Amino acid sequence: MLALSVSGFSQNGSFEPDPSAVSTNKSGSKNQIALSTRSVKEDKIDVIDVTGLGGTTFSALNLPDGTSARGDRYSLKITMSLLTGANKTAGYQLVFNPDGEKSTYAVEAKDGITSVNFPQFTFEVIRQKLEQSLAAKKKVQLKITQNPSGFREGVLVF
Repeated sequence: MLALSVSGFSQNGSFEPDPSAVSTNKSGSKNQIALSTRSVKEDKIDVIDVTGLGGTTFSALNLPDGTSARGDRYSLKITMSLLTGANKTAGYQLVFNPDGEKSTYAVEAKDGITSVNFPQFTFEVIRQKLEQSLAAKKKVQLKITQNPSGFREGVLVF
């Protein structure tokens, strides 16, 4: 059995900016950002059976900051959708972030889709292992752990 894990921890819980609480002044700069907690209230462990791979998306990203030294750098982000058992209505995906990019959360849920973030250098190994295991009809599971302390972990179990 092989398990690949990615974990994240925030000492004070998980906080995300609330977009509706951001105001903009006349010059276009932001005045305030309110933070709202997204932590679970009690320990939560979900085990999801992965039955197949959905689409894979390759996205080119950059953040032009007005300087020639940084504004022309592009990054590649890879998103792989997972097909799960019929009893699950939520969507699950693996997100492979550019090497060296910091991810705020190891596991995050937004708009009914749960994303597990991995560094991009693991993409080829994980993709091959998923394809091999699914082709051989071996059991593949995604285990997601969240604690009120802010700890989040996503584990692929082959």
